[in-house]
This record gives sequence, C-alpha cells and structure tokens, in this order.
Amino acid sequence: IFGVKKVGDGDLNYHIGVTSRDEIGRLAETFNEMTVKLKYTQEELKKKIEDMSALFELARKLNFTLDVYNIGNAILSAVQTQMAAKFAVFFFTKEDNEEVMAPLMSTDRNNTPTKTFAVNDRLMTCLGADIQLRTIDEIKETFKDEHDLKKLLEMDANVCAPLMVKNRIRGMIVVGPSETGAAYSNDRLDFLTAAINLCNMALDNIYLHNLAITDGLTGVYVRRYMLLRLDEELKRAKRYNDNLSVLMLDIDFFKKVNDTHGHQAGDDILREFAAMATRTIRGIDIFARYGGEEFIVIAPETSKEKGMLFAERIRELVEKKQFKSGNKTINITVSIGIASFPADAETDKELIEKADKALYKAKREGRNRVCI
Repeated sequence: IFGVKKVGDGDLNYHIGVTSRDEIGRLAETFNEMTVKLKYTQEELKKKIEDMSALFELARKLNFTLDVYNIGNAILSAVQTQMAAKFAVFFFTKEDNEEVMAPLMSTDRNNTPTKTFAVNDRLMTCLGADIQLRTIDEIKETFKDEHDLKKLLEMDANVCAPLMVKNRIRGMIVVGPSETGAAYSNDRLDFLTAAINLCNMALDNIYLHNLAITDGLTGVYVRRYMLLRLDEELKRAKRYNDNLSVLMLDIDFFKKVNDTHGHQAGDDILREFAAMATRTIRGIDIFARYGGEEFIVIAPETSKEKGMLFAERIRELVEKKQFKSGNKTINITVSIGIASFPADAETDKELIEKADKALYKAKREGRNRVCI
C-alpha cells in the first residue's frame, strides 16, 4: 500500500523489496516491473515533449526570417541540442555558384570544414532524389568508392540530410557522432527529419520571396520592390536628418545593340551590366531594374556630391569594360541622372521624377555622362 501511494505521488524510482516467492512476492515483482515501464514511458513522453517544443521554437524562428544564415543557425542549434551531436555542419550553394555546396556554418566554431560538394555528383543526386536523410552506414552500402563518401568519412560524418529548394538539392546538414558514441536512435533520426522538413519549407519561402522581388533576367530587384524600399529609406533619412540619393541609369543606344547584334546579345549586356553594377555598389544600396535598359540605385547616407562621385565611378567602369556575348565583344556607355534628399526633393515621387529629368539632360547633352 505504501508503494502504491509513492508511485501515485509520482515517485517512479520507488522499488518494493521482494522477500518471498509466494503470491505477495510475485505481486511485488509485477509492481516493480510496472514502475520500470511507467518510468520508461514517462521518459519517452518527456523526450517527445522536448522534441515538440524544440520543433515549435525552430518553426517560430524560421517563420520570421528570409535569410539563409539565420536558417542555418537555427537548425544547427536545434539539431545539436536535441541529438546531442558532437558537431553539425550546414552546407549550401553560394549565390554566384549554385552547382557547389560549401560549408556556411558549423556548431564547432573552431573547426569549420572546408570541403565542398558538387550538386550534380552521384551521391548528392541520390540524396536529392530520395529527399530523406541517410546514415553513413547506409551511404557506404550504396557508394563504396564515391569521392564524396571519402570526404564525409574524413569529416567523421554520421548522418546526412538534404536541403531542398523547389525539389532541387541545394545543400545538406551533416551531423557528426553522438556525444555518447552510441548510434542515433530512430526517434533522434525522426526529430532530424522533422527539423529538415521545416528547414526546407523555410528555404522554399526564401525562393518564392526572391522570385517575387527580383528581375528574372538580371537578378536585381524589380521596380515594385524598389519603390517600397525607397519609401522606407526616405522615411529613415527624414527621421535621422540624413542624406539620400537616387541614381537613374540608362544604357546608351541600347536599341542599336539589339538591332545590330540581336536580342540575345542585348540580354547578355543587361545581365553583365547588372552584375558589374551590383559588384560596385555598397551593401546598403538598393539596385533595381526600372524598366527595359533603365536601372535605379537608391543610395542611403549619400549626399549629391558623393552621389556624383559614385555615379562617375560606375560610368567610367562601363565605358572601359568590354562586354561579351558569345564570341562578340560589345562596347557600351551609360548615362546617369541624380537627385538627392533634401537638396532636390522631399518625396519619393519627386526624387524619381528629378532623377529622370537629370538623366534626360545627360542624354540631350551627348550621353555617357552624369547630370544632376
């Protein structure tokens, strides 16, 4: 009776001493077996609750970010904590090369691996096709002499899970051995699977967001998104009594490029020009395609004078660069108009209108120049 009361109060560690083999003794043994099973069940339920809480927190973090690095940090933290892993590494393709996965971050900050994996390699293709995690033992059975397998073994990888964007593999989570050295149980692998599913949904959200705000040809922002950002940056400039400049850029005689070399060459020029300008602007600047061969740069914390220097640097780079389309070399120039807050305008509409007027002034005065 005392034992029943102890267990009823939640003490599942209580054990009844068995002193006889009679009916009372067998009852005591059965009671002890029951408490052991109850304790095991309680621990399993506690672990599942912890997993659900961790997944809920992970989902909350992923729901409020559109940044791959934030996604990586969130899932690595959850994986290492819940799986008690020695390390976990987040691999993902870079913006300038979607064919190679590189390590973006690791939970072992003192030992981030440097190995890369080709997206189209047989092992990665298989991971992407299955869309499910594989243990290193499972990988060994299928890919006995694969080069990527050797890389994983050198990393001391234990589990690999693919990261997918629109049904295409773009990265993977590599998990090292457990802290205890024991193999991961099915419930730990189930947790990793659930975490990866959440991660993949977050990566799809980034893809859809970028699809909505970037130009399909050049990869820079679209006009609609630029107008939203201009409104935000102008409000910020007014709040902090700061400068803001808008640069309107137009490729000179672009119709002649299309007529002479074809529309494919025109597209190549637009892509290369956008890539060059993107490399030239600062991290805080916003670069967008305004329409056709017209582009806009929103330059926060930039006075009209600094905007002139900035625009002149872009103009000179374009003038000196030899643009390529197939085996053709094509030279182009660019005209740029500038308007600034508070010197020229007080509203976003006025800034664009005056930058546009300055651009047409540059056109009228002979092109390949910067005007305010």
